[in-house]
Amino acid sequence: MTGRFTVRWLAITLAAAGLTFLVLHTSRVQADETFILGEHDRIIAENPGCHAECRIQTPSVRMCTIRDFDCRAVCMEVPECGGMGRKAPRACAIIKTRP
Repeated sequence: MTGRFTVRWLAITLAAAGLTFLVLHTSRVQADETFILGEHDRIIAENPGCHAECRIQTPSVRMCTIRDFDCRAVCMEVPECGGMGRKAPRACAIIKTRP
């Protein structure tokens, strides 16, 4: 009798652990936000608790990821810094969406 109980308890525990892992992994994936920075684009500010990790894709393109919950990137072009055949660079801030 105790053998059946142990097997059921183990099966329930493994199912609960698997479900917990799946829920945490899925919510973590949803928290990721990615954006692309060009050669002259810059991150000019990051709120406390928010951080962007950037990796070089090509010499002129960086792929940035925000993994912090409640944070996102806000970018805008700065046309005053463009011209002479160059595309206007973007300035980005990493901000919290909730206080």
